Amino acid sequence: MHESMMNQVEELLTSIQQPKRDLQRGVWVRECLTRAGCECGDDLSVGYGAILEYHKPFYRIGKGVRIGCYSYLGPSDSELGIGLILDDRVTLHPYVSLSPNQHIYSAALRNYKGGNQANLIHIGADAAIGTRACIAPGVKIGKKAIIHAGSVVTKDVPDYAIMQGVPAKLVGYLDDLDSNYSKKK
Repeated sequence: MHESMMNQVEELLTSIQQPKRDLQRGVWVRECLTRAGCECGDDLSVGYGAILEYHKPFYRIGKGVRIGCYSYLGPSDSELGIGLILDDRVTLHPYVSLSPNQHIYSAALRNYKGGNQANLIHIGADAAIGTRACIAPGVKIGKKAIIHAGSVVTKDVPDYAIMQGVPAKLVGYLDDLDSNYSKKK
């Protein structure tokens, strides 16, 4: 590749990933969600390719929330209380999947039985969800919790917890005072 073409590619990639563009996208998404009846705080940052799917919207998004590139926020229904609550300063890294709605399969996991399991997902203030992590319906993640990349969270997570794995297991806690890591006791 010629140097000029390499520079153009690098400039394009940089422009796509710039926080300024994510904030501009966040302003637009915030306006759309607000018009649809959702509560949405200031300084929302939405990465390129993120999907926020809603039919009867029930999203409550706090201030300073960051939604990573290609993250998926699943369908919600305000009448049924099914949706997503993201408290202030939550960070969702790229490709995170939050789906408050999932299909029900047979015991053999091969045949769709019809119907859905649906419930509210609530992520506490200052929590961070790693790349490609999945959060199941009905899960509450505590404040300042950290979910490692690729984890599948199927149960509630306490405040300051550090979780990893499939299914996610507790591996330690953050000390509230100085954010030091302490191993699980």
